[in-house]
Amino acid sequence: MKLADRDLALLGLWRDSFPAFCAGAVKTYDPPRTLPLVLFPRQRELAAWLDERAATRTEGVLEKCRQIGATWVTCAWAIWRWLYQPGFKLTFGSRKAMFVDTAGNMDSIFERLRFIVRKLPPPVLPRGFDDAKHLLHMRILNPATGASITGEGGDEMGRGGRSSVYVVDEAAFLEHPDQVEAAISQNADCRIYVSTPNGMGNAFARKRFSGAVPVFTFRWQDDPRKTQAWYEAKRASTDPIILAREVDLDYSHSVEGTLVPGEWVRA
Repeated sequence: MKLADRDLALLGLWRDSFPAFCAGAVKTYDPPRTLPLVLFPRQRELAAWLDERAATRTEGVLEKCRQIGATWVTCAWAIWRWLYQPGFKLTFGSRKAMFVDTAGNMDSIFERLRFIVRKLPPPVLPRGFDDAKHLLHMRILNPATGASITGEGGDEMGRGGRSSVYVVDEAAFLEHPDQVEAAISQNADCRIYVSTPNGMGNAFARKRFSGAVPVFTFRWQDDPRKTQAWYEAKRASTDPIILAREVDLDYSHSVEGTLVPGEWVRA
C-alpha cells in the first residue's frame, strides 16, 4: 500500500511523539465504549517519567489510585517502544500469572496490550506482522525489529533472561517481595514498581519512602474527569479501608487493624 505524503508525515509524528501516537493511533476500552487515548497533563508527565527511567536505566516507584488510566498509559507506552525501538524488551510481572494474561479478561495486562495492537491503523504495524504468530499468550513479538513484550507471574518472575524495562504490577501485594526483588534485579536495571498502597509493612512502602528511588504519584485529583462531588460519592459508598487504599493513597490507613487512623497521626 502506497501512502500519501500526509500519511507518511503522520506516521513520522507518531514515531517521534508518544502523546500524538496515543491520540491518533491508540484505542482503549471503557465498557461499553472504545475511546482514543487522549492524554491529560498528568498522563503525559507519567510517560515522560517512564522515558527518563528507561533512558537512565534507573528504577522507580509509581504509586497510583485506581481507575486513573495509569495501566492503559503504561501499556500504550510499551507498545510505542515495541514499535519504534529495535531490540526493546519490556516484561510485565505480577503476583499471579492470571493478572498478567487471561484471554478475554480486559483487566489483565496482555488483553489490554492485544486490544491496543489490534486497533492500530494497519500502516503502523511492523512489516511481516501476523496476529496468529506474533500476538501470543504472554508474548508480543515484533518480527521486523526483534522487539518484544513478555509476561511473568509468581515468585519466580524475573529469573530468566534480560529486559530493557521490567514493570512489577501491584507490587505492594507480592507475597514474597524480597525473592522477586532478587530475581528482577538481575533481569533489568530499569525496574518500575506499580501499586496502590497496602499499608506500611511491605517492601513497596519501604522503597516508596526510602528517599533513594524516584517516585511518581498519581492521585485522583490529577484526573480532570474526577471532581470533588465524585470523591464525596465514593466516600459515602465505600468502606474507609478500601477508600484509603484504592483512592486516597493513604498508607497508614489502608489496612485493617490500624489502631490510630492515619489522618489523626498527621494532625
